[in-house]
Amino acid sequence: METPILIPSPMNGGRGNRRIMSSHCAYSFADLYEAAFGVKPSKAALDELYALTQDERNVVVRDWVRRAEWETFDVTGTDGVVYASFGPKGSEPCRS
Repeated sequence: METPILIPSPMNGGRGNRRIMSSHCAYSFADLYEAAFGVKPSKAALDELYALTQDERNVVVRDWVRRAEWETFDVTGTDGVVYASFGPKGSEPCRS
């Protein structure tokens, strides 16, 4: 399990902290969805995402990242497929 690090929270004018994991690999699609839309995703929403091809899923992930004001990096897996890794700004990209 990743050890969370504390960063200043922009959600309250910089007062206080929020926890982020140090690596994009520590975040799930549900975490990203909640950051983008402010609510937890339904099972149906995640099922729809998983039903997409990887290229289609990467497009959706990049849109959610933009909405969440996170960051994304393309990572090529050992299978040769490009995956969009994601996490809050300042977290480390996943490495293949």
